[in-house]
Amino acid sequence: MDTPVKYLLLDLQAMGFIDITGTDEMRMLMDEIKLKKIKVAFMGINQDVMETFKNSSFLEEIEPDLLIKNRGQAISVLFKQLDHVYCKNQCPYALFNECPEVKGKQHPDTAYGMDDNC
Repeated sequence: MDTPVKYLLLDLQAMGFIDITGTDEMRMLMDEIKLKKIKVAFMGINQDVMETFKNSSFLEEIEPDLLIKNRGQAISVLFKQLDHVYCKNQCPYALFNECPEVKGKQHPDTAYGMDDNC
């Protein structure tokens, strides 16, 4: 079944530690998600977690352009790659500040607590 979901963004800013077992679980999660033709992006990986990802070779399985530093970069990188025709005509959500513009609606002051400074 084809899905309109193209990306899963995992926000790891609060993850201060992961061990080899955790990277194995992440690997299995990524494999399951990839079967659905969804790409996984990682945001806010701290230095200790990044080191474990490198040592376990998990980092090699992540597309380099989907290693994202913060929410602002996530919006910049991922929003450009979305299907804007689908967004305009079918998507019921407004997760990014840019969504109302794509949908042809008036831009709200904030969308789900996000402002122009994300």
